[in-house]
Order: sequence, then C-alpha cells, then structure tokens
Amino acid sequence: MTEPPLGLEKPLVAQVSDVAHPSLTGLVDSTVEAGLEMKARSQWSYARTRFLRHRLAVAGLIGLIIIFGAGIFANFVAPYSYAAIDYTNTLHPPTTINHHYFGTDAIGSDEFSRVIWGIRTSLEVGVFVAVVSSVIGLIIGAVAGYFGGLLDNLLMRITDLVLTLPALAILLAFSALLGGGSQWTISIILAAFFWTGIARVVRGVFLSLREKEYVEAAKASGAGDARIMFRHILPNTLGPVIVNGTLAVGTAILTESALSFLGFGIQPPTPSLGALVADGQNYPVQWWLTIFPGLLIVLIVLCVNFVGDGLRDALDPQQRRMRA
Repeated sequence: MTEPPLGLEKPLVAQVSDVAHPSLTGLVDSTVEAGLEMKARSQWSYARTRFLRHRLAVAGLIGLIIIFGAGIFANFVAPYSYAAIDYTNTLHPPTTINHHYFGTDAIGSDEFSRVIWGIRTSLEVGVFVAVVSSVIGLIIGAVAGYFGGLLDNLLMRITDLVLTLPALAILLAFSALLGGGSQWTISIILAAFFWTGIARVVRGVFLSLREKEYVEAAKASGAGDARIMFRHILPNTLGPVIVNGTLAVGTAILTESALSFLGFGIQPPTPSLGALVADGQNYPVQWWLTIFPGLLIVLIVLCVNFVGDGLRDALDPQQRRMRA
C-alpha cells in the first residue's frame, strides 16, 4: 500500500481509530467526505468541565447537597419535632438511645432534630437574601453602568453610602426596631444591605460592554435600551452575578447566625443555628450544645466558599489553570 503524499495524511482521529477501533474507520472517512463536523461545545460546557476539575469546589458542592438536603427533608430526617419537650430527659450527652445523636438541651429537646431544622432555617435565609440582593444589585448596576452620567453618579453615591455604614450596628438597630423573630423579617433586612457588592460588579461589566461592537450594532438596528441591556449585555454578566450570589448565601447565613447569637435574630421556638450556639453558652459543661451547631455553621460557610471559588474559576474565560 503506497503512502499518501505529505500533507494529505488521514486526520489524527482516523489514525487513532485505525488502531483502537478499525470498524470506525469507514464511519470517520464517510463523515469527513460528507463535510460533517462535530458539534462545537458551548461556553457553559467548558465552564462545567472546569468546575468539575476543581476538587475543592466539587467536595463543597457534595457537602452542601448533603447538609441542605437534610434540612430540606427535615420532616423525614429529624427523629423529633423541633418543639418537642421532654423534662425527664434533659442535658443528656450524645447517645444512640432514643435517637438522641447530638444529646438533649435544658428542656429535653432533641439537639439533633433542632440542628436539622436549624439548617432549613439557614437555607431559607441564605437563598432568599442571595436571590433578592442579586436582583436588586443587578438592576441598579445595569442602569448605572448602561446610562452613566448623572444617574450613574447618583446610584453609585447611594451604593457608597450603604457600604460606609457600620453593617453590624445597623443590622442590630433594624432588628430591634422591626422586631426579630421571623426568618423572613431578618432576610429582608439582610437583603437591603447585601445588594451593594453585586451592583458595583455589574456596573463595571456594563461600563466595559456598552462600548462593544455588537451593542453599537443593536443600537443601529433600532433596538431599545431595555432590549440591549437585558437581551444583549445581561447574558455576559451572569458569571459574576452567579459567583457573587453564591458567596452571598454563605455570608447571609453567617450574618444571621451572628444576629441570632446576639439575641437580635430569629427567636424561639423557630430553630436557628446561631440561637442554638447562644443557648449552649449557658451550659459550658454540656459541650454538645455548642459544638454541633457551631460546626455546622463552619461547614456550610466553608462549602459555600469552595463552590464560589470553583464557579469563579469556571466562569472566567481567561482563567484555565485550577488552583486545586
């Protein structure tokens, strides 16, 4: 069999197929002859691949699925109701007897059940704050970055004003003024302060993208400002918004836990991880009342940060090397 002239050799795919699977040679040749090409991978496909290569991010995602899954299905995971009381079984250490895996508290409530229900409360607060603050920040940042000028200066001065406020002191004041107790009240208060970071990020992206050629072409074709903002520019800002929204979940959970620990957050009988840690401070000998809810807070925030770090690496098209 004569060798083909230089430069006309079969593609590398066909050469590999000849060695590994000779039966595929005809299929590859017929595909090339027919002028067919393999389907190009989308940017989201590349992002998913890069995320899955980030080992810490994958580990964090698995951890969040397990922890938040237990909170979502608390009705089936928790052996007792969070409001159940048993005065004959108070301050018992962790044991497998009667399914008191994390022991009991001062009124005989099962600590494991209250921690599981507390995870659900933290999840509700974190997701609500992340979604609402992302929407508010996205709208304010998009309007400021696209229109610029006086409107941009006004919106950014308001943003800077909110950023300069002592966050914890203001949150404590609002919690005392509006009255803590409901996780939704605390969530609204937190969302009112968490939008600033996302607004600044979105504004920066809009400032750079509004000068691109495709935006000028859309304007020349008669597209309105709203269509250009939300149809042409907004999809290119989803990466930073997703990353910041993910990190906002962990920050909101940590802040809510701090407020509850200080007594200005979610009030009993609604379980909260921060409130459980605060209750455990009254019984230093009973270590399980503090260790287990505190450890869950640390794990949740750590996993959220790992996932956010992985999303930042995956959604940045200029970054290819993984840090893990």
